[in-house]
This record gives sequence, C-alpha cells and structure tokens, in this order.
Amino acid sequence: MKTTPSYFAVIPANVRYDSRLSANEKLLYGEITALANKDGYCWASNAYFAELYGVTVSTVSEWISDLQRAGYVRVSVDRDAGNTRKIWIVPSLEKAEDPLREKPKTSSGNPEDPSSGKAEDNNTRYNNTNNIKREETIATDKPSHALNKRFVKPTLEEVSAYCQERSNGIDPQSFLYFYEAKGWRIGKEPMRDWQAAIRTWERRQMSEGKPLRIFTQTASFDIPEA
Repeated sequence: MKTTPSYFAVIPANVRYDSRLSANEKLLYGEITALANKDGYCWASNAYFAELYGVTVSTVSEWISDLQRAGYVRVSVDRDAGNTRKIWIVPSLEKAEDPLREKPKTSSGNPEDPSSGKAEDNNTRYNNTNNIKREETIATDKPSHALNKRFVKPTLEEVSAYCQERSNGIDPQSFLYFYEAKGWRIGKEPMRDWQAAIRTWERRQMSEGKPLRIFTQTASFDIPEA
C-alpha cells in the first residue's frame, strides 16, 4: 500500500511556468515540498517516488537531476549514514545562476544518481561550480589593452605626414573624405588602424599601376613611370 503525505504541496509560479521542466518534474517538485514540510528536507528515495507515480527509478533520478540543474532543489548525500540522501528546497534567492549547465555524467554516461553510491557529494559539486563561475567572471572582467584601445580619427596633418613619410602618392584629403563618408568603417566593422588602411590603399594603387607621388612641404611631384 502506498503512503501519501498529508501536507500541502507548494509549486510557485517560477516552477510552474518554467519551460525547461516537464509536467511530471513540476509535480515531483510539489511532492518534495510536501515531504520537506515535516523535517525541513525530503528524505524519500527514488524507489519511493517511483512507486508513488508508477514510473521507473531511473526516470525519477532524471527528474530530480533536472530540478537540481534548474536550481530549484539541492541534494546532499551522507556517506557515513549509508549514502542517505536529503533533498532541500532552494529558496529563490539562492538559485543557481546557470540552470542550463551540462548534466554531470557517470562513467556509464548516465546522469548521476546519488542513491547508487558512486556519485560525488552534490553539495560539494554545487559549491565548486559556483566558485569556478566566479573565477571566470573575474577573468573576463579584467581589462584588455587590445579591446580598450580606442580608435581616434586622424587629422589631415597626421595623414599628410604619414603619406609623405611613405611617399605613397595618396591624397590625404581624399582619404579623409572617403572614410568620413563611410563613418570610419571598413565593410561593416569599425576601423581600428587608419595607418593600416593607408597601406592597403598603397597596395591597391600599385596593383592598378598608378604612379607614386613625392610630397614636400609646399608641393608634390609625380614620379614618371619608367
């Protein structure tokens, strides 16, 4: 004969409308809350839930794993007490930040079942995962000199000086007008190095067979082709 708890089940809105969970997983969550009302945690085994709902033990294990990954329950295993499992309801403020993280696998490739005696302590894994995520966040928050290098539009004097230095025959004013009209973009990407753009113009000009031009302080002279 099946034993049914006499406590009320509670399924909050964030669980009811979570599209990642199946209807049976939401129902199981409510059952866990009913059992947790007595001692503060749910003591029931997978076999208990399997008999209660008429499903297999592995199906119950998968449901509990999905609830844990979604951050709604936390599972602990007391190895000293013969791998006794406790399921705790996680308050909304303590929910895991990444409920879609990859499912933990056992050596057989199946989701870990704490009742098998081979699973690691889930509380330890939960804390380690959060510590890793905090370290990754800190690493990505460190400033990158390459990303923080802000592009500054060159002046006519800067472009003229660079073109004179390279004697490339590029008209500085035309260069400025061209990229001003394009919003200082190369294709769809913002320009990062205007000097590199000038060198690209040089190669294009040479490929088209146009003569180079020598710049002086007051005038410029074409170099006739040989």
